[in-house]
Amino acid sequence: MKKNKLLIIIFVMILMIPTLVSASNKGYVKIGDNVTVKRDVIHNFFAIGNSVTTRSNVDGISFVIGNNLKINDNSEYEFIVGNSININSNIEKDLFILGNSINITSSQVERDIYILGSSVDISSNIEGNAFIMASSLVLDNMTIKGDLLLNSSTIMFGDNVTIEGNIKYNESSVVSGIENVKYKSVEKYKIESENKEYSILNNLYSKFKSMLSLLLVGIILLLICPSLFDKINLKYSLKSIMKNLLIGLFILVVVPIICILLLTTVIGLPLSLIILAIYFICIYISQILTSYFIGNILLTKVFKAKDNRFISLLIGVLLIKLISLIPVIGAFISLVVLLIGLGLILNCIKKTQY
Repeated sequence: MKKNKLLIIIFVMILMIPTLVSASNKGYVKIGDNVTVKRDVIHNFFAIGNSVTTRSNVDGISFVIGNNLKINDNSEYEFIVGNSININSNIEKDLFILGNSINITSSQVERDIYILGSSVDISSNIEGNAFIMASSLVLDNMTIKGDLLLNSSTIMFGDNVTIEGNIKYNESSVVSGIENVKYKSVEKYKIESENKEYSILNNLYSKFKSMLSLLLVGIILLLICPSLFDKINLKYSLKSIMKNLLIGLFILVVVPIICILLLTTVIGLPLSLIILAIYFICIYISQILTSYFIGNILLTKVFKAKDNRFISLLIGVLLIKLISLIPVIGAFISLVVLLIGLGLILNCIKKTQY
């Protein structure tokens, strides 16, 4: 059952990509370090930054991605991805949240809510169903008109909680306060091969944190070092891609060998450590550059949209991280992304020299 949910989440996030492009063309886009938005938006709304605060009326879909998020919107749908998330919104249809610490207060969701997080605290009304996967969950002062499906290590029910449908949760969960809840029925389910299933969830959550970190570092690079991205050759011929891939393979293999040889000499020890530090930094940055490269191709050539560096980076990171979830194929694609990125870095260095 969890594998199906995982596939659903991946599918929904892939479907977000063309909508993100639509947001960049027809709606309102705000990107930066500290983002504050207070306005009416006709069409879709997109905001990304380290700290994002919104108080908007959106006649469409809201997408908010960042580290610290404070959201107080009226919108049709909301897709939220972040570390610390505080929501006080009115959602005409569905709400999708992926985050670490999630706090939803005084909100109204007219249909369903889907949450994947670590610490989740909800005191809001939901007209449809609630699907929540978390490490710890607190529900207080809320009404759910539909069913409540949970998978959490700890579940705490506070005061004034009404579930008009059924409650279903994993039997390994530590539950408190359920005797004070008004509900239709309660069902516990057993997770078969629990360790394996939890590893799937943990893998998804770790990929989310990795994606968020990659996005934040990429945004910082775009803001403080835009010339780095100016030097990337965006020609996407098979010859140029294969060239970058082979250059990346050479760097990946040869640099560690050189460092090992330098480590055998007293004089070469400091130089070896410096090269290794630069090597690992380049490996991380290579993912960002390849993500931007792929995202730009999709944005400008496939979706025929206006060039936007931040949207290109977002699309590329999102796509690559989603593909990396696929067994075997994901690992292979991640290696290819790494090699192409190392090749792009070397090309950037060459252009800087000239």
